[in-house]
Order: sequence, then C-alpha cells, then structure tokens
Amino acid sequence: MTQEKVCDFGNSLLAKIVASTLYAEKHTECQRKGVAALLIKVEKMQGEQFYPRIVLRDINGPLPGVLCEGPDAVGSCGCGHAEPRLMLDMLGGGYHGNSPFIIATSYSPCTQCANIIAWVHAAGIIKGLVYGKLTEHDKRGLAHLQHIMPCYEAEELIVRPTAEHGKVIEEQWI
Repeated sequence: MTQEKVCDFGNSLLAKIVASTLYAEKHTECQRKGVAALLIKVEKMQGEQFYPRIVLRDINGPLPGVLCEGPDAVGSCGCGHAEPRLMLDMLGGGYHGNSPFIIATSYSPCTQCANIIAWVHAAGIIKGLVYGKLTEHDKRGLAHLQHIMPCYEAEELIVRPTAEHGKVIEEQWI
C-alpha cells in the first residue's frame, strides 16, 4: 500500500472520528465531554483503495437514572466510557469472531478501557486502534495497548504515512 493510499485511509477514518465525536458532544448526557468509540471494518475496494466502514458506534454517558458528577470530575464523573459500551454492544450484536475489526476512538483509551480492549484483542476480534487525540491525564492505557497491537493517532496516518502503516492495514486489518 502506497503512502498516498495510507493518507487517504487516514483522512477517511479521521473524518469518521471527528463526525462521531461531534455527534457524541451533542447527544451525550455527560457534562464533561462527548466521546465516541467506533467499531470499524476495513474493506478493500477496487484496486488498492481501502475504506473504513463503521459497523457500530457508541458514546459515553451515565446509566439511566444516574447523574454525571460534572465537568470538574476528570476521569471519574460517573459516566460509562464509550469503549466498554461499544464492546458490550459488539458482543451482544454477534460481532465476535467473524471478522477482524479495529476500534477508533475520540481519545486514546484510559487504562480501564484499554484493559477491556486488550481482552477483546486477545479473543482475536480487535486488531488495532486509531484514536483522534491523546488522553493527557492517563497515557498508561495507550502504552499498554501499544505493546500488544498496532495503535496510531489518526493524524499520524495522514501527516506521516509509512510503508509499515500500509503493511498493517493490508495484512492485519483486512
């Protein structure tokens, strides 16, 4: 896969992350911020074009009847994170074991969400992670996932595409 094709793939994926994050910010009941998590199936189109198709999307938010603790409760406002909500929807919807997927998120996962993603990766379902922005207050989750699967900031695929990125997309994410 050429660097140009990696860049095209990254642009398409980043557009989906941004649009889903905007949706989350508008629709979540979390008072702190809107976060989206996407289950992505990478599909090969005609020629060498690869396309990230959204299979499922979930956002963060409190359980019914539970109130968010507010914008100052960084990392502990009481809301369910988008990533485990997506994993539950994925498993409940029968999306397990039938195809390799990647997960795309608004922000890099916190440590707890990374642990859940790691277990789903160990089951052979999630093959990689692409995130919109780095979570500054908890970088341990991303560090953990980087040891077990390919993890990229979406901008990296656009600004600094490499042959290695193309190899991962073609050989591991299809």
